[in-house]
Parts: sequence; C-alpha cells; structure tokens
Amino acid sequence: IYLTSEQNKSKYNKCSRRSDIDAKHSSHTRRDVNTIEDDLQHIVDYDEGLFITKRNQVIVEVLEATGLKSSDLNGLSNPYCMVSLVQGKKKKHPSSFASKISRRTYKVEKTLSPQWSRQAFVFDVPEKASYDPRETRRLSILCVVKSSEKFGKDKFLGQAYIHLRNLKDQKEDVGWFPLMGKLGQRDIGRDSVDRVRGSIRLRVHWVHDLTGLIEYNCLWSDRRLETLRRTKVGMKRQLANLQKIAKEKQDCAEFSFVGVPALATMYKKRKSAPFEQENTSKVKEERAAAQPLRFQGARAVE
Repeated sequence: IYLTSEQNKSKYNKCSRRSDIDAKHSSHTRRDVNTIEDDLQHIVDYDEGLFITKRNQVIVEVLEATGLKSSDLNGLSNPYCMVSLVQGKKKKHPSSFASKISRRTYKVEKTLSPQWSRQAFVFDVPEKASYDPRETRRLSILCVVKSSEKFGKDKFLGQAYIHLRNLKDQKEDVGWFPLMGKLGQRDIGRDSVDRVRGSIRLRVHWVHDLTGLIEYNCLWSDRRLETLRRTKVGMKRQLANLQKIAKEKQDCAEFSFVGVPALATMYKKRKSAPFEQENTSKVKEERAAAQPLRFQGARAVE
C-alpha cells in the first residue's frame, strides 16, 4: 500500500511534534532536577569535604582497622589510610591510575588497632556509571594502609578494594573489608586467606540520582538531630550536677557551726554585718542632715 504525499507529510509532522514534545519534556525535567538540587544545597549546610552535596558522588569514611602487621621493632605501627577512586586494579594498565585522586587520614601512633574520627572523603563519579554496567564494573575504591616511618619509605600494611557494583540501591554500607597484601610471584600459589593482613571498617555511600540525594540528606539530618538531643541531655545533666554541688557547699557552710553556739552567732553576725553597716550609715546621714535645721530653728525662735 502506497501512501500519498499528504499522508507522508502528516505522518512526518506527527513524528516531529512528538520528538519536540519529548525534547521539551526532558529539558523541563532536567531544569526541575537542577533547581531542586540547587535548593537542597541552599537548605543543607553540610561541609562539601565531609558530606555528599550533589548527585553522582560517593563518600568513604574510614572508621577503624584491626589485626594490622607490626612495622617497628617494638611490635607496633603508626598506621594511616590512603583512599582513592580508581578504574580497574590490574598492573597491566598503569594509565588507568593516572587520573586517581588520593586522600589521606591522619596517622595513629603506636598501635595495631587504630581508630579514626571524622575522616570522610567525597569523590565525583562519572554519570555514565549509574546506568552503564560496564562502566560500573571498572570503578572501585582503593584503601591502602601504611605505617608512617621517620627514616625511609612508609611501610605497606595492606590494601582493600570496594567495587561500586556491590553498592546497591543507594544505601549506606558499613562493614569490615579484608586488607590484602600485594600479589607477587611468591603469592601466586598461595591461598587468598594467607594473604590477609587484617581488616578495615568503612562507611561507604554512593548517590547517583535526586531520590538518593534527598534520602541521604534526610538520613544525616536525623543523625544530627539525635546528636543534638544527646548533647542537650548531657548539658542538662551537667547543669543539675553543678547546681547540686553548689547547694551542698552552701548547706555545709551554714550548718558547719551548728555544734558550736559561739561560732554560729559569729557566722550570723558576719552574714548580717553588711546590712547593719548600711542601716547605720543611713541613720548617720539622716542625723547629720537634721542638725543644721534644728540650729536654724532655735535661732529663729530667739
């Protein structure tokens, strides 16, 4: 069946209108998403270095480590952790590590079970990784634990890989990850369990759309409110303790002389002395002011 030229024109016009409508709809949705994201940045007052502030970001917080190897003669280490977002992990492709950005925690001296506080790092993730599984498989988080040395190079203690493909549904993942040794020629025949050099505890969260960003902000807002509630309860407890101590001191000062009547009367006199001094000074002033008036009155009578 052959269509006439008018029918072809009408069909072409309908298709073009649909494409225009789809383009306008997509542009409107992008504008709406961008405006909502901008509004969230104005509403939320989180630090950019410690919290996720926009889409397509992953945050890694280093919490603690345990079972580390000793690097000094005293049987301890000075561990710190380096965190980076890498593409791939094979040594055959060194160019894949060229664009990685490493962040570092502070060192904890003389311990094999370090704990860190407020050591969170945010990395930008390519937008393509949110919908392309091949791109997601290539990206992973690399955590390298080293021991800080005064002389020579810092000693390697272990490393852990966290793949982005394992972070599901934009939910927070808190857990222990094994620290593995570097795979060399001697380790080819060894089991992976023999290469474990301890473990590291991390909090990882990947956000790649607006829904995940809002849920992330709600989660941390609830946590901040809970922290403020605990702080308020603690401050009230401290205030009550201070008031109790002050009252006990006052009671001890008042009733310590009850057993000795003479000391008790002396304490009462000292306590009431300022008021008596004020009263006597007022009386003297009134008398001094009244004397000239009497003298003048006597003269007038004479």
